[in-house]
Amino acid sequence: MKTSIQFKMTVWIAALCSIIATLPAEAQHLESPALEPAVDIEEIQLVGKADRGNTFEILVRYRSLLDITGSVNMKIPGHVSFPGRGTDIKFIARDRRFTAQQVRTERFEVQANESDSGIYTVEINTPDAPANYQRSVDRWIKIHSTEDGFEIFDPLNPGDREPKEIGVDIQTYLGERPDQQRGKTDGVQNQSSQNYSVSVNGQIRFFSGSPEFINRGVYGNGVVLWFRDSSDPENWYHPVYAPDPVQGTHFDKLDEQGNFSFNFSFTGDLSGYDELIVLVNTANNAAIMPAPQDGYISFGNGYTAYFHESEGLQVSINPSQTNISVNQNGEVNSQWGQSVEIL
Repeated sequence: MKTSIQFKMTVWIAALCSIIATLPAEAQHLESPALEPAVDIEEIQLVGKADRGNTFEILVRYRSLLDITGSVNMKIPGHVSFPGRGTDIKFIARDRRFTAQQVRTERFEVQANESDSGIYTVEINTPDAPANYQRSVDRWIKIHSTEDGFEIFDPLNPGDREPKEIGVDIQTYLGERPDQQRGKTDGVQNQSSQNYSVSVNGQIRFFSGSPEFINRGVYGNGVVLWFRDSSDPENWYHPVYAPDPVQGTHFDKLDEQGNFSFNFSFTGDLSGYDELIVLVNTANNAAIMPAPQDGYISFGNGYTAYFHESEGLQVSINPSQTNISVNQNGEVNSQWGQSVEIL
């Protein structure tokens, strides 16, 4: 299984490099991984506790290969903020003068307003670098924070972690067939069975390396909807049975702005579920990326890979409410978004 995933990753990288080689020189300069960065991000560290109510620091260690000016930028997720800057400020750019062969550490103080998961992206821009150097580099980490603590995921230092396989590590259940519907006995509706209306809408975005494009939408990826009990996160449920998945009920495709929409009604029982998740497929018509170490894979109908729910939606819902309405956005990592942007 690992060999198959590694092979797909090799094919994806080879295809991407082939496409880059056919682009104009300016576009190759912006994206080519073969160029040495003018300033290289060596490490991102967290100091402190990243759960609700705490202030912590993100430390960025970088080494410059040139004497040059530029900026060190930090993009943070929605549930945290920069102290003293207002909760709506999610991007900081700091002008810097870099010295050749010097290693420096940049410190960003962050306040955790809620316990949640999100991506922290560091970008270093050196627009005046020579043409044989990368003028923009970025690196990111993901912090999974809950009421019980937090966990750090660094894609460049994944450790022993592996994607979870749907059907093996994760169990999924669809609503029973109409003649065996949850909440009915011999076709008679039980008191626990109710009429539900579900509306889940939003946009999947990526950070494309400039404040003007923070809200840029991902295009063409599939997204899927599941419900679960937050105390039992490895069992997923969808209340609507269908022989084949239905668009707008079980899955959707992101439009050109990254928008998705799930709107449906059903009769059943969701009282045992207090959370919904929307997972984003790692592939579209332009590119495919294997599942990250904190993501998911499925071999049900051929190989399918998904980002972790922190790069889609993970929303608490009230189990006693029959009208479920969510309008919320998600953000996939910059590595995937920027790769697709040039195709």
